[in-house]
Amino acid sequence: MTAPSPQEPPVYLRLQNISKHFGAFHALRDVSLSIRKGEFVCFLGPSGCGKTTLLRAIAGLDPQNSGRIEQDGRDISRLPPAQRDFGIVFQSYALFPNLTAAENIGYGLRNRGVPGHEIRERVERLATLVHLYEHLDKYPAQLSGGQQQRVALARALALSPGLLLLDEPLSALDAQVRQFLRREIKEVHRRLGITTIMVTHDQEEALTLSDRIVLMNHGVVEQVGTPTELYRTPRTAFAAAFVGQSNFLPGRLRADGTVAVNGVPLRPGVGVQAGAPDEPVQVCLRPEQVELRPAGAGGHAARVTDVEFCGSFWRVYLSVEALGCRRLVADVPPALGGALALAEGAVIDALVPDGVAQVFAGAAA
Repeated sequence: MTAPSPQEPPVYLRLQNISKHFGAFHALRDVSLSIRKGEFVCFLGPSGCGKTTLLRAIAGLDPQNSGRIEQDGRDISRLPPAQRDFGIVFQSYALFPNLTAAENIGYGLRNRGVPGHEIRERVERLATLVHLYEHLDKYPAQLSGGQQQRVALARALALSPGLLLLDEPLSALDAQVRQFLRREIKEVHRRLGITTIMVTHDQEEALTLSDRIVLMNHGVVEQVGTPTELYRTPRTAFAAAFVGQSNFLPGRLRADGTVAVNGVPLRPGVGVQAGAPDEPVQVCLRPEQVELRPAGAGGHAARVTDVEFCGSFWRVYLSVEALGCRRLVADVPPALGGALALAEGAVIDALVPDGVAQVFAGAAA
């Protein structure tokens, strides 16, 4: 086994061949993963992919059927939750309604017999960290959803755990509160340096919060990488479709290294999957990779079928006959959208530059 470089933190959590089944349903299939000390890792994927099951296995709340879990060099595979070193925040907050915010935060400390003055000091310090100090005497019913979730976060941190587990903590909140709390969670992680795992189905949360993303699909790990790696170099069509917006066009590989889309040759980017000539493939284009130009300026004639104003960009839907595509999506800056006079029925040119398309094996679904 290769030792980590001096600049690379040691592995803090190691999962080896984790499998979990519920009757005939296999929720996890031979999952192996290493998480380094201080990392913020997101388990990302659609509903039913196994991400929450994996988190619960790490916590011991729903132990795996087979496989080994090591935390900081200690085998915790069969330990009950109370003997594992973690704090957890649930989607539902799970606060005690008859306790104030301060009492909720200090609950675990009281159970461990920590002296009262130490509890008060720690509760006040954590409440300041999550911007809740002025609400410590309030009960959960008197707090907003975002404030309740901050109480839950402070409570999870109260015992100074080595691992913080977040089970879709923002999914019950409205969009503006989610963005605010997302920044707060990131700041708390930056200040405390605690190893953190967050389960989410929201790609934006995963892209903005995590050091690395573990993308899951049908109980297996589809790809592990930084947000940039998953977005720019997805290894599978599923990864390309789930992380970010993508156009998928049917194509065929050609002997000269290009790929033909409706007979039109496109030169894909580097590192594409290899295959035999004339093999069916899926050509993936991100919306921002499609260049739009005035009609006759170079490219393929395209008719605008719809336009959506998204604030910082226009999302344009195109029909491109040359590519055999009735729905090609392009994202363009507002200034360009205005210059092209984008509107339903407008005719412009669409260009796919060399070296941007990604190619995946198999025919398009």
